[in-house]
Amino acid sequence: MRLKRYIIPTTLLLFAVFFCLIAIPNHLCFKTYCYDLGLYTKAAYDYAHLHVCDSSIAAYNPICILADHFDLWLVLLAPLVLLAGSYALIFAQIVMAIVGAVGMYKLILLYNPTHRTVAYLAMISTLCFFGLWQAIAFDYHSNMCAAMLLPWLLWAVKKRRWAWMATFTLLICIAKETEALWLIFVFAALLIDYWKQPATRRWLLGAMAFSIVYLITITQFVMPSLPGSQNANGWWRYNYMGNNIKDITLWSISHPWQLIQNFFTDFTSVPSSHMGPLKRHCLILLLASGMILLPLKPNYLLMIIPPLMLKWLSKDAGFWGVTFHYNVEFGPIITAGAFIVISRVKKRNQRLISASVLTLCTLLCALHTCVAQEPHSRTENVCVWNKQHYSNPNLYCQSVRRIISLIPPQASV
Repeated sequence: MRLKRYIIPTTLLLFAVFFCLIAIPNHLCFKTYCYDLGLYTKAAYDYAHLHVCDSSIAAYNPICILADHFDLWLVLLAPLVLLAGSYALIFAQIVMAIVGAVGMYKLILLYNPTHRTVAYLAMISTLCFFGLWQAIAFDYHSNMCAAMLLPWLLWAVKKRRWAWMATFTLLICIAKETEALWLIFVFAALLIDYWKQPATRRWLLGAMAFSIVYLITITQFVMPSLPGSQNANGWWRYNYMGNNIKDITLWSISHPWQLIQNFFTDFTSVPSSHMGPLKRHCLILLLASGMILLPLKPNYLLMIIPPLMLKWLSKDAGFWGVTFHYNVEFGPIITAGAFIVISRVKKRNQRLISASVLTLCTLLCALHTCVAQEPHSRTENVCVWNKQHYSNPNLYCQSVRRIISLIPPQASV
């Protein structure tokens, strides 16, 4: 009994250590980037000193950073930067990964309270999703933190904890302007589950309305009014369709066949991975990580539409594959949907076997991405078992750290 009591905290601690082994050596060895960790750390530092970051650390034509991505999590995390310096946002991501895993455990437990092992395996699957590992290895992004709140949002809706639902909705929205678009589809999917429950239906419709208003207000009025917004380049990846949401929507309606072709094919010239086209490679891993079960929970497929469209309709091929942070939103959706399906299996042994197989497949997919050769990939940034992970062959790290230590604390660098 005592062993069972400690197995969840021990598992979470082991994964926290593993994530630290991924992220911290990269930062110690100067393998993190100005885009985006440096820029966002500077923004949080400026917020802590009651200034708004102008992106001058990373741009020839500085703009208000909120004109590029409307990210208010950096305001919330600003005090942490004063305590932990340039490691603050790295630690924040790791903490949020653990928080999301606990949320997944509590969510799946609601569907099968008598079989905690399935919920425990869902927690492990959340922590083993390949998009999460890649996001932690690649700097900091607030949408990763927001994605880890999705299990808690689903938990709050099922438990009818409306104050918590409203809180999680707000926190996800303020992480990035596109997260509000994602939530519109999340609430649409949940309405299918809860339509016959009047109170829940009203709250979901209200939350969806809030997400719509927030998305329109921020993208159409607030961001365009900020200094330097004319130089913001957030839409350049989709400018073959238009330069704003209205133009892109009209192009999509008038060019449906081209839209479908671009969605499923690598439509710009880019080398393939060793497993073939980048999108096909990514799709195989998503299916193997649990998406293959979502047709049995089809409304959860709605939740995947926004991140998948933003990912695969981009003309930037770096979005298409399995590396970087562009897959992180899929993890909680796929894991939650797949384990809800598994929780419906009547026989206990079949539930356990299905959950174990899915967890193993998710882990194998994550390990595969650690060594997958794709354009832009840096496998040494994730492979904690490889000695190259703990060094930088292109830099004398000790010398650089010694030079940095000579900079006066009050200097502006």
